[in-house]
Amino acid sequence: MDLKQLEYFKAIQEEGSISRAAEKLYISQQGLSKAIHALEKEMDCKLFERNAKGVVMTEAGRVLLDYVDRVLAERDNIVRNMTRFREHDRLSIHMVIGSRFSMPKGIFKEYMKEHPGIELDIQELKNEVCLYNMEHGKADLAVAISPEQKSGYRYIPIKKERITLVMPKEHELAAKEEIHLSDLEGHRIVYHSGSSSKVLIEQCGNQGIILGKLIEVPGILALYQTCSNMGALGISLASLEGKMSFDNLVEILVAEEEVSWDVVLVYHETMDRVKAVKDFVYYLKDRS
Repeated sequence: MDLKQLEYFKAIQEEGSISRAAEKLYISQQGLSKAIHALEKEMDCKLFERNAKGVVMTEAGRVLLDYVDRVLAERDNIVRNMTRFREHDRLSIHMVIGSRFSMPKGIFKEYMKEHPGIELDIQELKNEVCLYNMEHGKADLAVAISPEQKSGYRYIPIKKERITLVMPKEHELAAKEEIHLSDLEGHRIVYHSGSSSKVLIEQCGNQGIILGKLIEVPGILALYQTCSNMGALGISLASLEGKMSFDNLVEILVAEEEVSWDVVLVYHETMDRVKAVKDFVYYLKDRS
């Protein structure tokens, strides 16, 4: 048994699904299943029962969970408390996909010029992955979307980002000045893994708006290309307007009161003791 297996076990319990847990942990489903099977074999008991909807924890799993919660909480405390003894100046920032466009222009280049000795590690990941990694000491800072407020963490608003819809100029919605979610009823939607897509699609579901075919693409450039080629609507951000060169496309804002993207810097309060974190937070506040 090792800490990584316990972390995997906890993630499956939280998500109720091996596939969702694997996505959150940024590993393959096969690798996650293999690790849990190995843990079950070592314990000589079933920790989860598999069914069509996902997984359900067994009685043995519930007993183990109590120990796992305490062990992982102590692990996270150790990681955070040891950061003040770092021998190298480094800063790890995990950002939700697309959020870099909402940051003050050139902030990372300017920061590195003023702090040339800092080793800066920036990764773009899904919203829940950024927060998970920050909470468990795998990242110093997270740039996240509308995070749940928790005790012991700092939350610094960066930008209230507007969501836009990309479409060909001849599309029936292209003449609108602003788009309401009800306008999307029955329309095909192109989206990628960024949280802007998730926020809009979930809000449509909450309001009982039935969308047409959902077309997932691997990134923002692919989204614009697909909208251009297929004549479909695509979910984007206002800060991306004009950054993609497609003459046949237009970008129209979604009504702000219906859906928006709150970009927030999040970190644990113990990171206030880390100079690289303090410097970046001060730098960001000064330019926001």
